[in-house]
Amino acid sequence: EIPHYTLQCGAFSKEQNAGLLAQQIRSLGYAVQIVPRETGGQTLFIVLAGKFVDRDQAEVEARNIQNALGIGKPFPRSLHK
Repeated sequence: EIPHYTLQCGAFSKEQNAGLLAQQIRSLGYAVQIVPRETGGQTLFIVLAGKFVDRDQAEVEARNIQNALGIGKPFPRSLHK
């Protein structure tokens, strides 16, 4: 099936901080990417994890990442925006 969702796990003004979170998530077995995004004249580095077929699957994995790392709950984002 075609994945429709990914998880936004964090947004950082410093790429180094995004890299640290990405490394932690990768250690859990997820594919991770860091996407720079310009907003309000500042670059944020968005940490995205995984690709999921539906929102329910993304929500389950979000809780798994949250519990494993003790971070705020990642939120599902559409891959098609």
